[in-house]
Amino acid sequence: MKASYKTVVNYVKNLFPGVAPVASSDNPQLDAMVVYSLTSLRLYIVARNGHRYWYCFVNQADIPVARYILRSNGVRVETHNSYYSFGREPVLRVRTAYLTKNPNAKKFVDSVDKLDRTMIDDGLVKSRIEQIRQKMK
Repeated sequence: MKASYKTVVNYVKNLFPGVAPVASSDNPQLDAMVVYSLTSLRLYIVARNGHRYWYCFVNQADIPVARYILRSNGVRVETHNSYYSFGREPVLRVRTAYLTKNPNAKKFVDSVDKLDRTMIDDGLVKSRIEQIRQKMK
């Protein structure tokens, strides 16, 4: 059987609890609302290493939930300690080179950026966060 390396790695990752299956979200609009509500700031930055990133500033307690949601929507995300606000704080970041290669991930990131606070239904968001926390246990 011939299988690509990425397919095998994603299959193995999907076997572990607390790790979201890649691109398996059933409601990306609600997931975008949850990510928007968990973040304090989202922006594009050119880092010191010369790469462009989409930064997503999240409370440290909510980083696992935000990572789970982003991964379940097909976004390859990494945790990074940023000095953006003159203090060391954890952020989630996605390379823009990856977003240009993956249009579904780019579409999800754009949908998070285009949301407005008035579009968020707090009851739905809180219930979705609790569902995700239960899946991660």
